[in-house]
Amino acid sequence: MRIVYFIILFTFVCNYAKNQGLTNSLADMNNVLGAKNLLPNNATNQTVNGVTFTVNDDGSITANGTASANTGFTIALDIDARGMILSGCPDGGSRSTYSLQYTNYVDESFADEGNGITIPLSTNTGLWRVAIWITAQSVVNNLVFKPMLRPASIQDDTYVPYSMTNREMTPYVQAISNPNLLDNPWFTVNQRGQSTYSFNGGYSLDRWNMLSSLESCTVVSNSDKSVTITNPQSRSIYFIENLPLEDLDRLKGKTLTLSADVTAPASNCGRLYAGVSKKVGDWESLCGIDIPSGRNITSVTFTMPTSFSGTVGWYEAACFDIKANKSLTIHSVKLELGTISTLSMDSAPNYQQELAKCQRYFQIIGKKGTNGNGLQVTIGMPYSTSDIWFPMYLPVPMIKTPTIEQITGDWIVTQVGSGSPTLLNPDIGIVGFGDIVDVSNINLGINSTNAFTLNSSYKLATKAGTNDSRIFLSANL
Repeated sequence: MRIVYFIILFTFVCNYAKNQGLTNSLADMNNVLGAKNLLPNNATNQTVNGVTFTVNDDGSITANGTASANTGFTIALDIDARGMILSGCPDGGSRSTYSLQYTNYVDESFADEGNGITIPLSTNTGLWRVAIWITAQSVVNNLVFKPMLRPASIQDDTYVPYSMTNREMTPYVQAISNPNLLDNPWFTVNQRGQSTYSFNGGYSLDRWNMLSSLESCTVVSNSDKSVTITNPQSRSIYFIENLPLEDLDRLKGKTLTLSADVTAPASNCGRLYAGVSKKVGDWESLCGIDIPSGRNITSVTFTMPTSFSGTVGWYEAACFDIKANKSLTIHSVKLELGTISTLSMDSAPNYQQELAKCQRYFQIIGKKGTNGNGLQVTIGMPYSTSDIWFPMYLPVPMIKTPTIEQITGDWIVTQVGSGSPTLLNPDIGIVGFGDIVDVSNINLGINSTNAFTLNSSYKLATKAGTNDSRIFLSANL
């Protein structure tokens, strides 16, 4: 909500400034309506040569102690302050006691001793920094420095904390609505329905595939919908979401940011990356970053190449490398256009929308749980005494012709009007379709010698009283 308020306020102020003749272009608006204090404060609390520096909530810094040697405490690195006013040193400062300096730490510096100092436009460029300087043997008793760098046109030296200019904030505002290019990025869709998957690899949570070797690993869907992956093996395992190659083509030449909210029990537990696998040849990395200890949002920005050597077989859009004998808990993942991670601004996406996206790749026919009197799924007619096709209309078109991944429970084929099953647990396959895209209906085919009567109708159903009778249709990449 605060973001919405900011956008409304930003738009109002810009329009007001333009109407009042203060500015005539978006670039001017970003410059004129910028922040007062342009000095980012990157310092952290520390004690140096007997002087304790404490960074306060408003960005001011309290210095206390006796300097055992000349002491510099860096506030910001690589700062271009030419033509600006540096202020914030407490009254009574001097180069021989304490000051706030703009220095290159080589042969030149400018010192604010309490009244502010203007940095000449003619100052050489290079690696300049802003630092608090305490000379050897000087005693500082809770001196409060209020470092501020402001345009020379602003004469008011009243301290305000650092804030980004409108120009600096523009990419963040633009990134607020970045869509997530991944499916099921918060792991809310779990059509297979298990809370724990112990296997040697394969799909678990929708759209996420585990690549493993012969030893078992576990994927646990936690109560908060995060997923914990445990690797007992002596080598890495990989938790991957593949996107269609059409998506890869659309992203060529684009700048992307991949980020993940992950809890790692220690360092060196895993790595986040993306890459492409070739049909023939090596795997090619697109980006990668180590996942630190604790819970953090880890992100990496990269530019998608415009071409690849060889023929790409799979686009691994997001991949977690879980190291040997380690585990990771993944809360959410995001792939987006641009240079900024906006994952921290997101909340779990709408379940129905995510389910529909996941059903492009995986759907279930039938019912989990006890089937009572049985569930009629579809009706078909034989086209020979040994073959029958049962048409199925899918709630969401699948990305390609699916295959049957698994059949569970008991299934029957019964002639309509007859009380006795014609077949129990027949071999069921998908028939009548080649390798096509956007499949909105399929045929479930059964072949059984002389089992059917022509011109009669038959129903395919789950057997009454059986548990968990389902057919898993997979079009996963």
